[in-house]
Amino acid sequence: MTDFRALCAELHAAFNTYAVDMKHHDLLERARALLAEPEPEEDDIYYAWELHDAEGDWQAGGSANSLEDVQREGNHYLQTYSQDGPHKLIIQRHCVTTIEEVTNG
Repeated sequence: MTDFRALCAELHAAFNTYAVDMKHHDLLERARALLAEPEPEEDDIYYAWELHDAEGDWQAGGSANSLEDVQREGNHYLQTYSQDGPHKLIIQRHCVTTIEEVTNG
């Protein structure tokens, strides 16, 4: 269980003890439903990077299956683009959940 799931479970248990009104009951039901969802498989996780200039405009981006690959590629572009002034590298972790698959043929 990831740290946020453990924290959510602990908060759910604490709130469950003291929740008395409907607003808190709905919140507990939402937390219970989210905690019941399975954690994603490692294959369902990928990493992405984006490079933004000082004005916040997108300059470049990419993705990979490992954090190390994304860091390496993103830092390479950050160094290259830094010749044009300050830039910000943003690295994100994405979790992919397949909603629907359609096969043609």
